[in-house]
Amino acid sequence: MTSNKILFLVNQSRLRWIGINRFIEDVRLDSRFVVVDLSFDGWSDFLLAVRKSSSIVLLGNFGYHRVTNENYSKSLKYDDDLIKEIENSGLPFVWYLMQDLHNYPHNLFFGRKRIENKEDAKEQAEVMAQIIPLIDALAWGYEEGIFEQIVPIEKDAWMDEFPNPNLAMDFFKGTFSQRISLPWAMSQSEIKNPDWKSKFTWDFAVPGWPYKSRQISENMLERAGLRKAPYSPYIEFANRLIPFATIFRSDLGTNRIANSIRYRTMKNTLKRTKFSYLDGSAYGYFVRKFVEIPTFGSVIITRGIPALRKLGFEPNSHFIPIDFQSLDQLKSELDGSQKIFEDIRRNAFELVSEIHTNNSRLNQLYYCVASLIEGKFHSAKYENGRFFLNSTVEIK
Repeated sequence: MTSNKILFLVNQSRLRWIGINRFIEDVRLDSRFVVVDLSFDGWSDFLLAVRKSSSIVLLGNFGYHRVTNENYSKSLKYDDDLIKEIENSGLPFVWYLMQDLHNYPHNLFFGRKRIENKEDAKEQAEVMAQIIPLIDALAWGYEEGIFEQIVPIEKDAWMDEFPNPNLAMDFFKGTFSQRISLPWAMSQSEIKNPDWKSKFTWDFAVPGWPYKSRQISENMLERAGLRKAPYSPYIEFANRLIPFATIFRSDLGTNRIANSIRYRTMKNTLKRTKFSYLDGSAYGYFVRKFVEIPTFGSVIITRGIPALRKLGFEPNSHFIPIDFQSLDQLKSELDGSQKIFEDIRRNAFELVSEIHTNNSRLNQLYYCVASLIEGKFHSAKYENGRFFLNSTVEIK
């Protein structure tokens, strides 16, 4: 691969998720990449970096101008300039969607959050029509199994806005034949050996957003007599901060402060909790908590999602599979897990620390881009815990 670095474009003022910001921090530490933050660095910094780069990776959505919905047209104008420069560069271009998979297809094509009216939707479609021909490969989270096992009783109300969730996913798969599967991972700075001898305060927790599927499972666990980790007042404080992000603009950091509070509170809770129930909502996607929970020393209990085995998570080795059909069966499964609990706890921690780190993801991304530059790339994804480039070359 050429000695020129990969240009990594971000807009960190609008990226409030802890996992994404930790990833960007690790990109900055990798000498093979040069990061340009379009919300803070100047346009001239971007133009200079383009001339010195071998390829371009754009993390996140378009609409990089620091504006809110009332200035949406300015954001689109900024997109026009960005698209023009990417096109003129002639460099291989990778679009990296790092957020949970259901968000981008729906927000981009069905106007769920950022698009306020039909005119905005039309303009967004025009932007996408310009950018899609320039994209050589799409990098995103793990795609297999998404939307395949939706149980109607577990659907959240907001999911009714998308009567056919596979429509957008099919569009993405049909449009981008060259795809790189790069699911959530942990930063090396987050991975520290848990205190394996510590005593647990609570039997279980249900971290993260209260999807209906998680609420149903939480109720079953409480009825089984398990002690639940209490709801933290810090989480409530963080939730009350969110509305201010709209008033004062998210680039002032309100959303990121709130999410930082949530993250630290969750981390401290997991360290003191034996089991943590987790699922990927009714949609079944691989959320970051599948790597966060083992990192912080708790053991995942889950009904499972299709991606887990592909990513190296084996039942009764890295997580405890739970069937919620009856309380008696639930109690029996949890009682039976006590003997192998410590093995599962250590195995899951080792799995994450060995293969699900940002350093691994950056290495995988680097070699995928190198293959793209050479004109040899066609696919990259996980199979049984191993990442394969072009089906044959394993990248760690």
